[in-house]
Amino acid sequence: SNALIVIEDCVWSGISEEQLNTIVLYPNPASESINVEWNGNAEKLIVVDASGRVLIDYQIEPGVHLFTLPINTLERGAYWLILQGESIYRAQPWIKY
Repeated sequence: SNALIVIEDCVWSGISEEQLNTIVLYPNPASESINVEWNGNAEKLIVVDASGRVLIDYQIEPGVHLFTLPINTLERGAYWLILQGESIYRAQPWIKY
């Protein structure tokens, strides 16, 4: 059976929203490019395929919190986008169609 769990009004005691280092990808799924927004100081943006093979590895300039990633050369399928830096490490799945 399919279940949907919705969590509202989640409170993290002693942790500010900025410290949660959120990452937002849109649109997802995508065909030409995806926009990536985050807080925290990312140094690398990495794309890996379902087998863990690194396909894209970008250096991020200090102070950048929005990046448009061209994906038109990638094949259709499931991928992971990883943001990595001193104060952030987040992985987010996305679909290329």
